[in-house]
Amino acid sequence: MESINISISMSELCRRYVVPNTFYAWKEKFLEAGKMGLSGGLRKNGHASKELEHEKERLKTLIGELTIANDSQKSAGRGEKMTAIRLMLEKEMSLRRTLRYSGMSSCSYYYRPVPRIIQPDPALVGKVEELTVERPF
Repeated sequence: MESINISISMSELCRRYVVPNTFYAWKEKFLEAGKMGLSGGLRKNGHASKELEHEKERLKTLIGELTIANDSQKSAGRGEKMTAIRLMLEKEMSLRRTLRYSGMSSCSYYYRPVPRIIQPDPALVGKVEELTVERPF
């Protein structure tokens, strides 16, 4: 801002604040952006405003998803991840995001334990009993 003051020379300002010779380019950019901002040029169809709109939409979506995830976790209660995941999926959140917010891996989600029914082999049981009678210890 001091560079706008006419009573101080540019070289003196650069020496005072140890600024390199690129000061003039910075000053031109600053003044040009100020003119555009005052004329409303940044809001009309500038590249920066499109990026800001895109970022705003992305953040709104993220806040919505996190709100759904938070509400689902609260309503499911403690330690009931599968119930919370079902609630999030019912609200049309993608499975990938649901699993990320719940902290569960996809392997854990898809895993279903297989009940194992072990039928003892009668010949093997007989052999074990025979050995325990012969050698009790």
